[in-house]
Amino acid sequence: MKLWDPADQEISEESFDRQVSVLENKFQEYQQHPGKIAKQNQMWLMVGVLGIAIAILIMYFFQALFRLAFAVVFISFAPWGLFQKKVNELQGDVVNLLIARSHGWIYNPDPDKSRWGYLGTKFPQIFLRGDRDQYLEDQYWGSISETGKALEFWLGIFHFTIKAGKSSVPFIKTTIAVHLPETLQNPFYLHSRTMEASMTGLFRHKAMQTENLAFNKEFDIYTNDEDQVGAEAEAIRLISPAVQERLLKLKADHGSFSLLFQGDVVIFSFSGALLKREYTNFFKAVALDPRDEAQHQALFSDLFGLIGGMMRFLD
Repeated sequence: MKLWDPADQEISEESFDRQVSVLENKFQEYQQHPGKIAKQNQMWLMVGVLGIAIAILIMYFFQALFRLAFAVVFISFAPWGLFQKKVNELQGDVVNLLIARSHGWIYNPDPDKSRWGYLGTKFPQIFLRGDRDQYLEDQYWGSISETGKALEFWLGIFHFTIKAGKSSVPFIKTTIAVHLPETLQNPFYLHSRTMEASMTGLFRHKAMQTENLAFNKEFDIYTNDEDQVGAEAEAIRLISPAVQERLLKLKADHGSFSLLFQGDVVIFSFSGALLKREYTNFFKAVALDPRDEAQHQALFSDLFGLIGGMMRFLD
């Protein structure tokens, strides 16, 4: 069955079977041997401790070779650090996969550079960012029932890098696209004032105002120049006073974000990675901690509850 995708790519329930199979096999291996992670962690840690012992001997007998001693310590602890990183990545991927499976969603854990081009062309206000290293990972496709209707969605973690002088600054965005039941005639773009500079593109550079002063202080709404009156009427219709209050609460609970309404799609773009693994710890138990699932569910409830509030104006 073909799934809805904001980039209009061909995505089916079988698209990521290979990636998921590799992840499941590794997870099952550790589940069948729950002490394996702890034993491997201890082994690599002991290699690092042995490196410290060797470095102390080098410093004791050859004081001039302090750089060599430092290199020995660094090299000795490198395998332990890499193993910790590997397990942490596995934990995050498994948490996402198990949550996706519990809802009947599709999940792709692998980084994907090619999708950035498709999404950047179609939604430049959200994805045409950075000057290098743009890619997406931890992508979901699925649907969720809200106000009695199934809302199709896609979620992905968007990475990009911006060069700043001689250094580079990495950025992470959590992006969620939802398929609307109606195609909007006039696109508009909502931007949190506490985020980095907005990319208005084809939208007006002067933000429209609402009657909610607190909302105006936190957000700017940019509309299309081609039909200013129609675009502002569309924005006011969807961003009602009740929705404005929910947007303010969403920002208070989950941080700054921008919001693009274009065609039959609405896209949220949050600063940082919202789907965090905080409690699942494979070094203690190779299983999903229900508190991580509850946190993910709370985020989805907030987002889709907000969309549900807007949908009553689309009937």
